Amino acid sequence: MNKLNTVFLVLMGLVAQAQTQTPETKGRIEMGRFTGQFLVSTDRSSVFFNFIGPGLKYIKGQTSISLGLFPALRFHHDNNPDLADPKRPFMTAGFAVGPLIQYKRLFFGFPAFYDSHDVKWRYAVGAGVKIGQ
Repeated sequence: MNKLNTVFLVLMGLVAQAQTQTPETKGRIEMGRFTGQFLVSTDRSSVFFNFIGPGLKYIKGQTSISLGLFPALRFHHDNNPDLADPKRPFMTAGFAVGPLIQYKRLFFGFPAFYDSHDVKWRYAVGAGVKIGQ
């Protein structure tokens, strides 16, 4: 079932259409919107499938730098031997915040997730691509 969920999420991200931008020579600042763009990141113990959400974005030419929110799905196999502490499910939902750098259709992100189970912040690094026009 976990493999089926993963395949569904990847296909959903590939089908999503992204917004178009016209290249400009001057920089500008705008409020981000929900888009069909996604980012896959990792913190070396989990894999995160992040959707690029709203944020503050600075655009100059074909490059943009933004600080945004990332609605995310976390995939983590919890092999906790302690029976007193319940195991987490393989897939959990959450949010992250962090900087995102975009050049043409490529994204590089550095999201930070708060893990309430372990009561600590998890810092991840990821890459993504803009699908569509």
